[in-house]
Amino acid sequence: MLIANAGIYRKTDVREFDPAPVAAVMNTNYLGVVHSLAAVLPGMIARQTGHVAAVCSIAARLGLPAAGAYCASKAAVRTLMESLRVDLHPHNIRVTTVCPGHVDTSMITDEERETVKALLTAPQAAERTCVAIQRGLAEDWFPRRTARMAKLASILPPNLYRRVMAHVPDMEET
Repeated sequence: MLIANAGIYRKTDVREFDPAPVAAVMNTNYLGVVHSLAAVLPGMIARQTGHVAAVCSIAARLGLPAAGAYCASKAAVRTLMESLRVDLHPHNIRVTTVCPGHVDTSMITDEERETVKALLTAPQAAERTCVAIQRGLAEDWFPRRTARMAKLASILPPNLYRRVMAHVPDMEET
């Protein structure tokens, strides 16, 4: 069993677009998962059994303001896991992608703690992750209300999406 969970956040500032913070986010959030998988998949394939899970984010479904690098990194993890789900099935290896909303970690600022609706505690997110793995779910998006709102936003026409997202406050770096 592998649970790959890595995440940092750096603002994506379009006025002074700098590839260094984007690379740092991709290296941690995406390549951290890739390196973790590389360490365990050969053994799982040899044994023809196993379960890999990655903690993604509801942000994998959305382009949030000033969060392009973070959203792209989580979308990359989600797509990788989706492909692995197909590729690892013949080897009897299960794949679960967990996509939580805001979780109260060091990435969350005090202001966000006060204003974010449906903020999950780390133990709540961990419990939900364990349940998803135990049930063998392919993907688990939670909390439900946040997941439904993200799914709805993702199917909006582009001009409406842009107008709606323009009112979402930027996440702050901690």
